[in-house]
Amino acid sequence: MNNIDLSEKNIFFIEDKIEDFGLFIKSFPTLNQINIYNFDNFINVIKQKKSNLTRRNTLIILAFDFLNNEILEKIKSIFFETYEIKKPYFLCIFRKEPDSLEKENLIKGEAFYYIIPEREYFNSNFFYFNFCQFVEIVFEKIVSSDRINDYIIKSFQIIADTYIINKQKKQIEKLYFDLELMSKVDYLTNVLNKKAFFESLESEKKRTLRDLWRIKGIKNDIEKEKEEVINEKPDFTNLLENYGKFSCMMIDIDFFKKINDTYGHLVGDQVLRKIGELLTSKAIFREHDIIGRYGGEEFIVILPETSSKNALIPAERLRTGIKEIIFSDEKSNTFYLSLSIGISEFYSTDKNNEEIIGRADKALYYAKRQGRDQTIIYEDIVDKIN
Repeated sequence: MNNIDLSEKNIFFIEDKIEDFGLFIKSFPTLNQINIYNFDNFINVIKQKKSNLTRRNTLIILAFDFLNNEILEKIKSIFFETYEIKKPYFLCIFRKEPDSLEKENLIKGEAFYYIIPEREYFNSNFFYFNFCQFVEIVFEKIVSSDRINDYIIKSFQIIADTYIINKQKKQIEKLYFDLELMSKVDYLTNVLNKKAFFESLESEKKRTLRDLWRIKGIKNDIEKEKEEVINEKPDFTNLLENYGKFSCMMIDIDFFKKINDTYGHLVGDQVLRKIGELLTSKAIFREHDIIGRYGGEEFIVILPETSSKNALIPAERLRTGIKEIIFSDEKSNTFYLSLSIGISEFYSTDKNNEEIIGRADKALYYAKRQGRDQTIIYEDIVDKIN
């Protein structure tokens, strides 16, 4: 395992409230360039002026829960008095996803954040490499003065390109795959973000068009076999029913605005997160189905090698399944959800990806106009809406 090069960096780890994470760092000799202190000892060390300490080569790692205004002002005061640094860079440690207000404050404060997993995963090599690469990228961002928003979007790709491919490709190929995937995931719902979804949709369209060309040859071969060998082989024509096809499913949460207005946006986020869990649980869709968040309360699914008729089966599993889940707010007020779903099938004549999505969207809004809580296939109602 190669050492992580953090030389010429001043990394201070304040272990208050994250002692377990501090023990994890101490357990890896390759992380010996990270200096671990409790807060009082950290203050004493900083007061002893270090000649090589600058704002760009210094990072303070600490628990976000520990960083209150009093602690922040004390750190800023000592850094300014000793090094004429108005405010050092912070890497705040979270145990769960920060909320939108916390993220906004981090961005305003030019701070970074890192979410540590459950303690049981602390000994994972994946976690070790993830954290090391993260710290290196933080220093790159400090030098370039990029804000955390840009970091969230680009950091995992930078890790893959710069470190995994060039330095540790053989040792951590799996890490490359995982990080590449994570950079494409919507953080709230754990499904593909819109950009990643459209990339997958484009790939599926190209694959399906290739299959359509193959079907012509397969059908010709089947017809020849029927002519040459009568009643000796079963008819395999039905195997091509879904081959060279895929379907698009648009999903919308009924009355989602009312949920936000009644129970608050935090509860609304919980609803979106729960639906994301259901969509990715494999109880509804197959492993190779492509699931994304289209925007707001809308989700979108591509079902490869599936006709619109057969796409109705998982759509109805989803629609009926969501109604069995009891949601609640912080006051234990309970409520239920329903979904409206529109489905359309890919046409080989589609000029762009927006055409199949547009048809599924029309079916979705037809379902809403008909009273919501139902699944509509575009091909079944095309004569009614055109």
